Amino acid sequence: MKKYIIVLFIVSTVFFGCSDDFLDKQPNGQISSGTFFQTGQDAVLALTAVYDKVQHFRGPINGHASNAWDVIGLAWSHASIEHPDLLSRYGVMRTGTVQSDQFEINWIWEQSYIGVRRANEILVNVPPIEMDEALKSRILGEAYCLRAYFYFKMFEWWGGVPIVDKLIATQEETLIPRATTEEMLAFITGDLQEAESRLPQSYGAADLGRVTQGTAKVLLAKVLLWQQNHPQALSKLQEVESIGYALVDDYASLFDGSNENSSESVFEIQFEPVAGKKEGSALSLFYAPNGEGFVPNGGWGLDRPLQDMVDEYETGDSRLPASVFSLGDTFTKANGDVRTFVDQVNGTGFAIRKYVTDPATGTTDAIDYGPQNWHEIRYAEVVLMLAEAYLQNNQKDEAVNQINRLRARQSVDLPLLDSGTMDIQDAWDALIHEYRVEFAFEAHFGYALRRWGLHRTFYNDKGVPNQKDLMPIPQKQIDFSEGTLEQNPEYQ
Repeated sequence: MKKYIIVLFIVSTVFFGCSDDFLDKQPNGQISSGTFFQTGQDAVLALTAVYDKVQHFRGPINGHASNAWDVIGLAWSHASIEHPDLLSRYGVMRTGTVQSDQFEINWIWEQSYIGVRRANEILVNVPPIEMDEALKSRILGEAYCLRAYFYFKMFEWWGGVPIVDKLIATQEETLIPRATTEEMLAFITGDLQEAESRLPQSYGAADLGRVTQGTAKVLLAKVLLWQQNHPQALSKLQEVESIGYALVDDYASLFDGSNENSSESVFEIQFEPVAGKKEGSALSLFYAPNGEGFVPNGGWGLDRPLQDMVDEYETGDSRLPASVFSLGDTFTKANGDVRTFVDQVNGTGFAIRKYVTDPATGTTDAIDYGPQNWHEIRYAEVVLMLAEAYLQNNQKDEAVNQINRLRARQSVDLPLLDSGTMDIQDAWDALIHEYRVEFAFEAHFGYALRRWGLHRTFYNDKGVPNQKDLMPIPQKQIDFSEGTLEQNPEYQ
């Protein structure tokens, strides 16, 4: 799908550039949605703009999109501490002291609804187009899946939010109360079931990176786990098993750009540096050690691994050096130069290794130059979700078998767990441990803790009290809603 990146800037400026507000404003001097959707190619271009928002909606830096860097998920995972310059902006998310007037919280809310708006444009305007019916159905399936994805992320961040399933034409129509948790998950389920019925299991090389039937099934399984419908969650995950995903033997290759859209990829957000287009990944710059010259522009070290995270790894777990730079570790640049990590800024003594690559041909962009994709859903998470579902269905031995699949990966090769010596709590402890080390700095662990209801206990044990279930509803949105929106109780 990376070939669509280049045409995205045409459709973004021509069609979406002035129409992403919650209100449906007619852009002067530009093509409106009423005249844009004429052909199947128009539908494809509009869908590309939805994928663009998937890339850019979750973690602003200085008010700009930052390429899939999931700031809330990272803050909630308790694997790293923020760069000192970001403590007042992102540290408050980690410590549970964030306020409703925080710029970043409102930014992520607004960007999420831009994504929803773009998906709604397709769901409203594509059905009447005369085009290949199979392609039309697939495009609608992708739009349903992506809309569900945006709403599911908002559910994880804020709980119930206003459900917008049409194009808004007047200010009065924006005054929508928050949905309940049950209404949110029911709406997401409906979209995912529609997507599941329309999407293929895989694509050809030209369309890699699009959401698939497997993407919809895994998101449905997450919804079912949140609903504590564990029998159906297990059944849905077993359907995913039949699709044919597989763990990649070389764990480190998943994050250096050398093994993208692999057998382990369920949903991988695509990045490719294009001169002047800001379509590369920013993760190499964000994660690389601060100022040590591993990557162009020096490396910012925005997140720095905590000793507690490093201590979580077992002796001999190769996922540690694949994920973390320790003092004295070396890094080979694209030109062959070898650098040694010295933590020159006196940080935590560690830096993130995962996702750090030096671009082979240099860069024309100061930030978005990385080639590597972001793993939104890896098959490894499906395996651990299976373990979770088995545990919740009192099938301890099968749950441990799933955990062992990750430990037996060729490049990990840790001793297998003996379920015969473990009780249910031992199995849960093993699942929590495996989730944490497998997905270090991938922003998934904190969401899992909240799904399990363990986040407060976990963070209290780590000396980080004041945890909350959700983020605050942005005060700007409450004001805009004329009081229709109510704040989450923890922030009242």
